[in-house]
Amino acid sequence: MIAALRLLAIWAVFFLVCLAALLWTAAHGYVSSGVLASSGQAILAAEGRDSFGAVATAYPPLPYLLSLGTALVGDASQLPALTAAALAGGLFAVVVASSLGSAGIGRVTTAIITLLLVVNPLFLRALADGPGLVLLVTSVFMFAAGFIGLRADGTASNVMTLAFALALMAFSHPYGIALALAALPLLALASAPQLIERTPGSLYLSLLFPLGFAFLAFAYVGQVFADAPWAFLGTLAAPFDPYALPQTPGQAALRMIGGLVLCAPVLIFATVRAGRNPALFVPMIALLSLPILGFALSGLLGARFDPTVALAPVLGLAAAFTIFASGNSRRMMRTSLFLAAGLVGSVFWLADNPTADTAAWRDAALGRSEAASTPLGQLAGFLASRSEILVDTNAYPELVALRGTGAGLVVPGSTRFELDLLAARLQTRFVAVRDPAADIVVRDRINQAFPRLFRNGARDYGLVYHFEGWRVYERLVRDARRPEPEPQPAG
Repeated sequence: MIAALRLLAIWAVFFLVCLAALLWTAAHGYVSSGVLASSGQAILAAEGRDSFGAVATAYPPLPYLLSLGTALVGDASQLPALTAAALAGGLFAVVVASSLGSAGIGRVTTAIITLLLVVNPLFLRALADGPGLVLLVTSVFMFAAGFIGLRADGTASNVMTLAFALALMAFSHPYGIALALAALPLLALASAPQLIERTPGSLYLSLLFPLGFAFLAFAYVGQVFADAPWAFLGTLAAPFDPYALPQTPGQAALRMIGGLVLCAPVLIFATVRAGRNPALFVPMIALLSLPILGFALSGLLGARFDPTVALAPVLGLAAAFTIFASGNSRRMMRTSLFLAAGLVGSVFWLADNPTADTAAWRDAALGRSEAASTPLGQLAGFLASRSEILVDTNAYPELVALRGTGAGLVVPGSTRFELDLLAARLQTRFVAVRDPAADIVVRDRINQAFPRLFRNGARDYGLVYHFEGWRVYERLVRDARRPEPEPQPAG
């Protein structure tokens, strides 16, 4: 009971730390697109405007469900994914602190190590990306701890931890699929050779069954509700915002190695310390290759992740390596110093990061910027007091989050939305449409049904809003004494 209360206190403290960091950057103008998208999806589901099929097939499901639970319990209009990210940050701190305590590390040292990990700028940047990336860091920590522990003692608890972490990894964040696939060949090094020789089949079945079952179950749900069993795998190959990223896997691997050394030097320290112990050294070497292989594999599959997103999981490795680098008080002091050095190194890494999104977060974290309206924010303000608006919120869930509610929107999955697009007849009072040339991928169903709507408008509709690639058309009021012709699609 006392131990449970202690863990609850740790979670509460670090939840508040994470929430304060998120509110600070939000107050200075930075809320990531991931947080806005997750919040918009959660708001629609909490208000009952999303179909059950959309809820059941949402990927990745874990951060989505966490955001949805936050929206149901609290005020859905206040960006539930922001609170969900803080909840996930507190969970990471609890899992790390619990593992450090189980390894016999003192409470003060445990608190210092956990604090150094949570206030690392790389972790704070991951936190700002939303709950999914924080859950991914947590899953990588669990995977690494189980990986090293299985090689060291071969207990069933480590097998269970490793298997659960693989499934958690794949369903926390799209990048987790690449990491889980990259981890599969490394599993051969996760157990002692004699154990593999005796029972190779049962060992790998135990490790891979949760991941395989989760994949097949999610595919089945996708087949039942969307007739697309493997659609969720497309999230890995979906293009993200462009940034200055080396194109070849070799260059990407070199960049990841540099970031790993700079942001988590404790990994190198712990690996060198374990050089005389093959039971620790071999799995540590294998784990060091995981973020490099995962990033290279995601590039080969067509994904374009922010390098900061790809590097964030090394903090999970750093936390796991810290446990196995523990020993006397002098060694723990050195470990803490290397964690502190990683904190400083992360500052330099983020300063050199080429992405505009990370640069915006950095400016907000340093208090250099103020909240400013975005094109979607301007549109949300225009639509705030209006109703009966046809808009594809599956393509732009951020609009719902910025508006604070889905009330007044005619959204995908609703009977009216589907019938309007099926019959190619606009009947709502307003229709909001995005310039198809402004997006990397045309995914707006309204644009697909009415390809000339943005440019030419529609019959009996007039343009009432035009700003930064967005247009809103309003149905014209006609003389009630004259029959009103049926609306036709543009073109």
